[in-house]
Amino acid sequence: DCSTGATLTAVDSVDGVARSTSVAIGADGLPVISYCDDTVDDLKVAHCNDATCSGATITTVDIAGGWHSSIAITDNGLPVISYLDNANDHLRVARCEDAACTSAKLTTVDNTGHVGLASSMAIGALGGPVISYANFYHDLKVAFLPY
Repeated sequence: DCSTGATLTAVDSVDGVARSTSVAIGADGLPVISYCDDTVDDLKVAHCNDATCSGATITTVDIAGGWHSSIAITDNGLPVISYLDNANDHLRVARCEDAACTSAKLTTVDNTGHVGLASSMAIGALGGPVISYANFYHDLKVAFLPY
């Protein structure tokens, strides 16, 4: 009932660092958070070391940007992140190769103008990411990616 209050933890406490956050629970049962480091516009991932995230492994995933990130966990238990590559105004996906996303395969999904705003992602019935997002004109778009 949330009446006892919440546990609050500063995961990355550099002033102005967190923008466009998204959280998922990894296959290990621990939180995984994607966010844009607003001081340098990098996409980062924080993999919590415990349930309250009192410690975390923080990884820079893409230095081209990470606005409007959305994270989900694939059927193989690894994070996948959709985001706006704000250096090029493209929708990108980072497929993490481990639970903390210390290495990832980066793919441009849509490069037709200024796209990737307000991305939201879920894992579809076939196991691949389904991403809804907008372009500069606020047209709703959707991308279905293979597993």
